[in-house]
Amino acid sequence: MTGDPALPGELREEIVSSFERRLRALGSPILDNLDARTQMLDQARSILDEVLDSDHEAAGQVNLDAISLSVEIGTSRAIEGVHPTESLRAAAVLFETAFPFVLRAFSATGRSDAASNATLVLHRVIMSRIVVSAVSYVGSCSRRSTTPIAPSGRGYPETCTTVLPTPWAWPSRTLSCMRCTPGTM
Repeated sequence: MTGDPALPGELREEIVSSFERRLRALGSPILDNLDARTQMLDQARSILDEVLDSDHEAAGQVNLDAISLSVEIGTSRAIEGVHPTESLRAAAVLFETAFPFVLRAFSATGRSDAASNATLVLHRVIMSRIVVSAVSYVGSCSRRSTTPIAPSGRGYPETCTTVLPTPWAWPSRTLSCMRCTPGTM
């Protein structure tokens, strides 16, 4: 993106720090696990790098490092029993946190389309990472579901240990996975 600014490292880190503070205020369980926290912050940095340091036409296209990290995140969240809504919540918080910084940085170029293009790319890059992570998450859950853990006494094997937060009472109330506890939700 010739002539467009790239955020300096310290501004990128300011966005990442603000993102982490906002998630901490929301009580995100992703921050409870050091590996999950590191993955999430690495993903945020990678997203910002792709949006702010690359050609906007190429942003959101195949980036093997980003795909690898997203696959790792989806698999890890499934293994850790972190429900995908937490990753979606984190993605929304990242967008809301980065948006004003990106808007300001690209508005300063004097090009009328630079700021709107950069914010659209931010959205596209975040969503492309979410899609890859979601596919990995579902794949990991599917593999787990084919290996029963123990009989449940309900006529089918107990296969899922995921606890789902209820969106209207998060994080105080939880329900078991619909698959393991029919009739919930």
